[in-house]
Amino acid sequence: MGMKKNGFSLLELVLVLAILGIIVPAGFSIFMSSIRAQLKVSLLQEVKRNGDTALSVMENLIKSRTQSLQQLDGTPICNAAGTTYSAGDVYFVDPEANRFRFHMSGDQIASDSSAIGSSFLTNAKVSVTDFTLTCEKSSSFTPPIISVGYTVSQASDTTRAEEQATLNYLTKVRLRTY
Repeated sequence: MGMKKNGFSLLELVLVLAILGIIVPAGFSIFMSSIRAQLKVSLLQEVKRNGDTALSVMENLIKSRTQSLQQLDGTPICNAAGTTYSAGDVYFVDPEANRFRFHMSGDQIASDSSAIGSSFLTNAKVSVTDFTLTCEKSSSFTPPIISVGYTVSQASDTTRAEEQATLNYLTKVRLRTY
């Protein structure tokens, strides 16, 4: 009669440990990569949501409410053919003669209105830079074109690539003719 085997031999145990020594680090590496990818996606979603919302609000208000453009002191701008304005704040005037504008407040885009007050178009989770708002009128027969541009980034001081997200926005809006 043969001997009955109880347990594992030393060779079997070493072989299992060697295989686990290869599989566990590889599995951990894949797991950590997927966590980093999820973080990057969530940061990009937040940046995109803020940038898209701000751009949508500005475009809709400019298209639907703007009748004319002014400087801070009430001087009309972009009302003559061949003019361009990019020297400062642009105030939009609606049909009821209420003025509103879009500007930077800290590192956020804000909207000020004489009828509604002030509100932020982006939140504190993102930081906005390079905000520009210009207008130009190419001919007497066309309405002014408003150019809006800005960069939205994740509001963090990290240098890790997976914790950084930045998107650039640029659009042109043609005013309606009344």
